[in-house]
Amino acid sequence: MAVDIAQRRREHVDLLESELPRLVEGLKAMGASLIVLFGSFPAGRRDLFTDLDILAVIESDIPFIQRLGETYQRLAPEVQADILVYTPEEFEEMKQRPFVRRALATGEVVYARPG
Repeated sequence: MAVDIAQRRREHVDLLESELPRLVEGLKAMGASLIVLFGSFPAGRRDLFTDLDILAVIESDIPFIQRLGETYQRLAPEVQADILVYTPEEFEEMKQRPFVRRALATGEVVYARPG
């Protein structure tokens, strides 16, 4: 039986598009003050290699690596997703680094808490 790549691609893109709002809502429920979608998805790439790259700012006293583990466990992404969760202090520091500067310059703010 031949694999229908076009069908698999459509299904993958549909899953990405349905997972994004669910992940955003989950991050908001965790207290996110800022959520930025960056990488290939907001750039318009829609293929089987596309994932969701998300940067979130959440107040926390949990160490970075443990915070990431807790985030993935709570959100349980159903698609390939790179979710980086920084505290406000870490984010201020990271904004000067090329990786985060590029994510902010080319990404899309999908949520920013008012105020």
